[in-house]
Amino acid sequence: MRKGVMLTQRDFEILKHLAYGPATDRSIYETFFEKENGNIRTRKRVMLRRLKKLEQEKLIKTKFNPRISRSIYVLERTGAVYAADKFGLEVSNMWCHFPKNADIFHDIIVSGIAKRIVKDVKETNPYELDFIIFENYLKKEIGAKVKKGIYYPDLQVGVSFAPERFFTFDIEVDCGTISRRDFLGKITSFKNTVLISATTEERLNLLYRYLKHMRVNKGVYITLHKHIFNEGFFKCEWYDAFSQRGFIHLEALQ
Repeated sequence: MRKGVMLTQRDFEILKHLAYGPATDRSIYETFFEKENGNIRTRKRVMLRRLKKLEQEKLIKTKFNPRISRSIYVLERTGAVYAADKFGLEVSNMWCHFPKNADIFHDIIVSGIAKRIVKDVKETNPYELDFIIFENYLKKEIGAKVKKGIYYPDLQVGVSFAPERFFTFDIEVDCGTISRRDFLGKITSFKNTVLISATTEERLNLLYRYLKHMRVNKGVYITLHKHIFNEGFFKCEWYDAFSQRGFIHLEALQ
Protein backbone atom coordinates (compact mmCIF):
# COMPACT_ATOMS: atom_id res chain seq x y z
CA MET A 1 0.00 0.00 0.00
CA ARG A 2 1.09 3.58 -0.60
CA LYS A 3 2.52 5.63 2.24
CA GLY A 4 -0.10 7.02 4.60
CA VAL A 5 -2.98 4.80 3.41
CA MET A 6 -4.72 2.79 6.12
CA LEU A 7 -7.58 0.44 5.35
CA THR A 8 -10.49 0.70 7.76
CA GLN A 9 -12.85 -2.12 8.72
CA ARG A 10 -15.44 -0.57 6.41
CA ASP A 11 -12.92 -0.66 3.55
CA PHE A 12 -12.43 -4.37 4.11
CA GLU A 13 -16.20 -4.91 4.25
CA ILE A 14 -16.54 -3.13 0.90
CA LEU A 15 -13.91 -5.45 -0.59
CA LYS A 16 -15.81 -8.44 0.83
CA HIS A 17 -19.06 -7.06 -0.65
CA LEU A 18 -17.38 -6.94 -4.07
CA ALA A 19 -15.91 -10.42 -3.63
CA TYR A 20 -19.40 -11.71 -4.47
CA GLY A 21 -19.54 -9.76 -7.72
CA PRO A 22 -19.98 -6.24 -9.10
CA ALA A 23 -22.02 -3.68 -7.19
CA THR A 24 -23.54 -0.34 -8.10
CA ASP A 25 -22.69 2.89 -6.33
CA ARG A 26 -26.25 2.81 -4.98
CA SER A 27 -25.76 -0.66 -3.46
CA ILE A 28 -22.51 0.39 -1.80
CA TYR A 29 -24.07 3.58 -0.47
CA GLU A 30 -27.11 1.82 1.00
CA THR A 31 -24.98 -0.93 2.54
CA PHE A 32 -22.09 1.06 3.99
CA PHE A 33 -22.64 4.83 3.96
CA GLU A 34 -26.34 5.56 4.42
CA LYS A 35 -27.23 6.80 7.89
CA GLU A 36 -30.62 7.47 9.40
CA ASN A 37 -31.25 11.22 9.45
CA GLY A 38 -27.91 11.74 7.69
CA ASN A 39 -27.45 14.30 4.94
CA ILE A 40 -27.63 12.32 1.70
CA ARG A 41 -25.38 14.64 -0.31
CA THR A 42 -22.76 14.71 2.40
CA ARG A 43 -22.82 10.94 2.85
CA LYS A 44 -22.51 10.38 -0.90
CA ARG A 45 -19.51 12.73 -1.06
CA VAL A 46 -17.90 10.75 1.76
CA MET A 47 -18.54 7.52 -0.16
CA LEU A 48 -17.20 8.80 -3.47
CA ARG A 49 -14.03 10.13 -1.86
CA ARG A 50 -13.37 6.79 -0.20
CA LEU A 51 -14.12 4.74 -3.31
CA LYS A 52 -11.86 7.01 -5.35
CA LYS A 53 -9.09 6.39 -2.81
CA LEU A 54 -9.55 2.62 -3.03
CA GLU A 55 -9.49 2.88 -6.81
CA GLN A 56 -6.28 4.94 -6.73
CA GLU A 57 -4.74 2.18 -4.64
CA LYS A 58 -5.81 -0.33 -7.33
CA LEU A 59 -8.01 -2.28 -4.94
CA ILE A 60 -11.18 -1.68 -6.95
CA LYS A 61 -12.09 -0.38 -10.41
CA THR A 62 -15.19 1.30 -11.80
CA LYS A 63 -17.11 1.77 -15.02
CA PHE A 64 -20.29 3.70 -15.77
CA ASN A 65 -23.06 1.59 -17.27
CA PRO A 66 -25.62 3.48 -19.42
CA ARG A 67 -28.29 0.73 -19.26
CA ILE A 68 -28.82 1.14 -15.54
CA SER A 69 -27.37 4.69 -15.31
CA ARG A 70 -25.06 3.71 -12.47
CA SER A 71 -21.37 3.43 -11.76
CA ILE A 72 -20.37 -0.22 -11.34
CA TYR A 73 -17.52 -1.33 -9.07
CA VAL A 74 -15.55 -4.59 -9.14
CA LEU A 75 -12.46 -5.81 -7.35
CA GLU A 76 -8.95 -5.47 -8.68
CA ARG A 77 -6.72 -8.49 -8.13
CA THR A 78 -4.96 -6.82 -5.20
CA GLY A 79 -8.30 -6.06 -3.54
CA ALA A 80 -9.31 -9.69 -3.96
CA VAL A 81 -6.14 -10.84 -2.22
CA TYR A 82 -6.80 -8.47 0.69
CA ALA A 83 -10.38 -9.73 1.06
CA ALA A 84 -9.31 -13.37 0.78
CA ASP A 85 -6.69 -12.93 3.49
CA LYS A 86 -8.98 -10.95 5.81
CA PHE A 87 -12.08 -13.13 5.56
CA GLY A 88 -10.75 -16.57 4.56
CA LEU A 89 -12.29 -16.54 1.08
CA GLU A 90 -11.17 -18.36 -2.06
CA VAL A 91 -9.36 -15.74 -4.15
CA SER A 92 -9.82 -17.62 -7.43
CA ASN A 93 -13.60 -17.59 -6.87
CA MET A 94 -13.74 -13.79 -6.64
CA TRP A 95 -15.10 -11.53 -9.36
CA CYS A 96 -12.25 -9.36 -10.71
CA HIS A 97 -13.48 -8.47 -14.19
CA PHE A 98 -16.01 -6.56 -16.20
CA PRO A 99 -17.83 -8.55 -18.90
CA LYS A 100 -16.35 -8.42 -22.37
CA ASN A 101 -19.57 -7.00 -23.79
CA ALA A 102 -20.97 -3.63 -22.75
CA ASP A 103 -23.99 -4.99 -20.86
CA ILE A 104 -23.34 -5.87 -17.24
CA PHE A 105 -27.01 -6.20 -16.24
CA HIS A 106 -26.86 -10.01 -15.98
CA ASP A 107 -23.74 -9.88 -13.80
CA ILE A 108 -25.34 -7.33 -11.48
CA ILE A 109 -28.33 -9.65 -10.97
CA VAL A 110 -26.11 -12.69 -10.33
CA SER A 111 -24.05 -10.70 -7.85
CA GLY A 112 -27.15 -9.29 -6.17
CA ILE A 113 -28.60 -12.77 -5.67
CA ALA A 114 -25.30 -14.03 -4.27
CA LYS A 115 -25.18 -11.14 -1.80
CA ARG A 116 -28.81 -11.73 -0.83
CA ILE A 117 -28.08 -15.40 -0.13
CA VAL A 118 -25.12 -14.48 2.08
CA LYS A 119 -27.26 -11.93 3.95
CA ASP A 120 -30.21 -14.31 4.41
CA VAL A 121 -28.05 -17.17 5.67
CA LYS A 122 -26.37 -14.85 8.16
CA GLU A 123 -29.69 -13.59 9.51
CA THR A 124 -31.74 -16.80 9.42
CA ASN A 125 -31.51 -19.87 11.65
CA PRO A 126 -30.85 -22.74 11.23
CA TYR A 127 -29.30 -22.17 7.79
CA GLU A 128 -25.55 -22.28 7.18
CA LEU A 129 -23.73 -21.41 3.97
CA ASP A 130 -21.25 -24.13 3.07
CA PHE A 131 -20.10 -22.62 -0.21
CA ILE A 132 -21.04 -20.26 -3.00
CA ILE A 133 -19.28 -20.71 -6.35
CA PHE A 134 -19.48 -18.65 -9.52
CA GLU A 135 -19.59 -19.88 -13.11
CA ASN A 136 -16.08 -18.65 -13.94
CA TYR A 137 -14.63 -20.64 -11.05
CA LEU A 138 -16.44 -23.80 -12.16
CA LYS A 139 -15.12 -23.38 -15.69
CA LYS A 140 -11.56 -22.78 -14.49
CA GLU A 141 -11.51 -25.59 -11.94
CA ILE A 142 -13.34 -28.39 -13.75
CA GLY A 143 -13.94 -27.13 -17.30
CA ALA A 144 -10.89 -28.88 -18.73
CA LYS A 145 -12.01 -32.18 -17.22
CA VAL A 146 -15.36 -32.45 -18.96
CA LYS A 147 -16.44 -32.79 -22.55
CA LYS A 148 -17.76 -29.99 -24.70
CA GLY A 149 -21.46 -29.18 -24.52
CA ILE A 150 -21.52 -29.11 -20.73
CA TYR A 151 -23.13 -26.00 -19.25
CA TYR A 152 -22.40 -24.36 -15.92
CA PRO A 153 -24.80 -22.57 -13.56
CA ASP A 154 -24.34 -18.88 -12.82
CA LEU A 155 -24.14 -19.80 -9.14
CA GLN A 156 -23.67 -23.04 -7.26
CA VAL A 157 -24.67 -22.78 -3.62
CA GLY A 158 -24.35 -25.28 -0.79
CA VAL A 159 -26.65 -24.72 2.18
CA SER A 160 -27.15 -26.72 5.38
CA PHE A 161 -30.71 -26.49 6.69
CA ALA A 162 -29.94 -28.58 9.75
CA PRO A 163 -27.04 -30.78 10.86
CA GLU A 164 -28.20 -33.63 8.64
CA ARG A 165 -29.94 -31.73 5.79
CA PHE A 166 -27.70 -30.39 3.05
CA PHE A 167 -28.68 -29.04 -0.37
CA THR A 168 -26.67 -27.95 -3.39
CA PHE A 169 -28.50 -25.54 -5.68
CA ASP A 170 -27.54 -24.84 -9.29
CA ILE A 171 -28.86 -21.33 -9.92
CA GLU A 172 -29.55 -20.01 -13.41
CA VAL A 173 -30.14 -16.26 -13.72
CA ASP A 174 -32.15 -15.55 -16.84
CA CYS A 175 -32.24 -12.05 -18.31
CA GLY A 176 -33.97 -12.89 -21.58
CA THR A 177 -30.87 -13.36 -23.72
CA ILE A 178 -30.52 -17.14 -23.86
CA SER A 179 -32.06 -19.35 -26.55
CA ARG A 180 -34.46 -22.22 -25.90
CA ARG A 181 -31.80 -24.73 -26.93
CA ASP A 182 -29.17 -23.37 -24.56
CA PHE A 183 -31.66 -22.98 -21.72
CA LEU A 184 -32.78 -26.60 -21.96
CA GLY A 185 -29.15 -27.66 -22.38
CA LYS A 186 -28.33 -25.98 -19.11
CA ILE A 187 -31.19 -27.60 -17.21
CA THR A 188 -30.20 -31.01 -18.60
CA SER A 189 -26.52 -30.54 -17.68
CA PHE A 190 -27.04 -29.35 -14.12
CA LYS A 191 -26.65 -32.13 -11.56
CA ASN A 192 -28.29 -30.58 -8.51
CA THR A 193 -31.62 -29.01 -7.58
CA VAL A 194 -32.15 -26.23 -10.14
CA LEU A 195 -33.33 -22.73 -9.21
CA ILE A 196 -34.18 -20.35 -12.05
CA SER A 197 -34.60 -16.62 -11.54
CA ALA A 198 -36.25 -14.62 -14.35
CA THR A 199 -36.65 -10.91 -15.04
CA THR A 200 -40.36 -10.67 -15.91
CA GLU A 201 -43.58 -12.65 -15.55
CA GLU A 202 -43.72 -13.02 -19.32
CA ARG A 203 -40.22 -14.48 -19.48
CA LEU A 204 -40.97 -16.79 -16.54
CA ASN A 205 -44.04 -18.12 -18.35
CA LEU A 206 -41.99 -18.74 -21.48
CA LEU A 207 -39.34 -20.66 -19.55
CA TYR A 208 -42.07 -22.71 -17.91
CA ARG A 209 -43.39 -23.65 -21.35
CA TYR A 210 -39.86 -24.69 -22.34
CA LEU A 211 -39.70 -26.96 -19.29
CA LYS A 212 -43.21 -28.35 -19.56
CA HIS A 213 -42.37 -31.48 -21.55
CA MET A 214 -38.92 -32.18 -20.09
CA ARG A 215 -38.24 -35.29 -18.05
CA VAL A 216 -35.45 -34.81 -15.52
CA ASN A 217 -34.67 -36.58 -12.28
CA LYS A 218 -34.24 -33.46 -10.13
CA GLY A 219 -36.24 -30.58 -8.77
CA VAL A 220 -36.58 -27.44 -10.91
CA TYR A 221 -38.06 -24.28 -9.38
CA ILE A 222 -38.64 -20.80 -10.83
CA THR A 223 -39.14 -17.32 -9.40
CA LEU A 224 -38.51 -13.67 -10.30
CA HIS A 225 -35.44 -11.63 -9.40
CA LYS A 226 -37.61 -9.11 -7.56
CA HIS A 227 -39.05 -11.79 -5.26
CA ILE A 228 -35.57 -12.86 -4.14
CA PHE A 229 -34.49 -9.26 -3.55
CA ASN A 230 -37.70 -8.11 -1.86
CA GLU A 231 -38.69 -11.17 0.15
CA GLY A 232 -35.49 -13.17 0.53
CA PHE A 233 -33.95 -16.29 -0.96
CA PHE A 234 -35.61 -18.66 1.52
CA LYS A 235 -38.83 -16.74 2.12
CA CYS A 236 -39.88 -15.99 -1.45
CA GLU A 237 -42.14 -18.36 -3.39
CA TRP A 238 -40.64 -20.68 -6.02
CA TYR A 239 -42.85 -22.30 -8.65
CA ASP A 240 -42.41 -26.06 -8.89
CA ALA A 241 -41.99 -26.70 -12.61
CA PHE A 242 -42.64 -30.46 -12.59
CA SER A 243 -45.39 -31.13 -10.10
CA GLN A 244 -48.83 -29.94 -9.10
CA ARG A 245 -47.64 -28.31 -5.88
CA GLY A 246 -47.61 -24.81 -7.36
CA PHE A 247 -45.58 -22.34 -5.34
CA ILE A 248 -43.34 -23.54 -2.50
CA HIS A 249 -40.70 -22.14 -0.19
CA LEU A 250 -37.25 -23.71 -0.15
CA GLU A 251 -37.93 -24.70 3.45
CA ALA A 252 -40.41 -27.23 2.03
CA LEU A 253 -37.53 -29.18 0.50
CA GLN A 254 -36.33 -30.22 3.96
